[in-house]
Amino acid sequence: MHLEMKKMNDTLVYSIMAVIAGLLIPFQAAMNAGLGKNLQSPYWSSQIVFVVAFLFMLLYIGIIRSPLPDSEQLSKPAWWMYLGGMMGAGYILLSMLAAGNLGIGNVTVLILMGQMFAALFIDQFGLLNSPIHAINWQRIAGTLMLVGGVYLVNKY
Repeated sequence: MHLEMKKMNDTLVYSIMAVIAGLLIPFQAAMNAGLGKNLQSPYWSSQIVFVVAFLFMLLYIGIIRSPLPDSEQLSKPAWWMYLGGMMGAGYILLSMLAAGNLGIGNVTVLILMGQMFAALFIDQFGLLNSPIHAINWQRIAGTLMLVGGVYLVNKY
């Protein structure tokens, strides 16, 4: 019983963390769009965002005293696992360009829609070493409801 309770608590904690991460996205989009507009360059503002993120992570790693990975640990992941930073750069740049033209609410729901489509695809085929979660009618219905929500948010 104790193990079940711990798993439930872990799930709750990680769920709260995911919601907080989601809450940060619209703020990040608004801040990045403002920076891009003020600097008159989405490219340089994207670069500045990553420099600030790099410095923040260095500070955080120093505070928690996380040891530097050794060469064996660094060579262990597949090469494609290191492309996440490139995906992050693409996300920052594209969301910054879109937010300045479509608005934060519209961009946020469109990003969510893109995330859902990609997540369904990754889950269906177990891509990138992810566990397989087959597409079923419930997942399709949820995605269609999301698409309907995207339509309503963009229309009104």
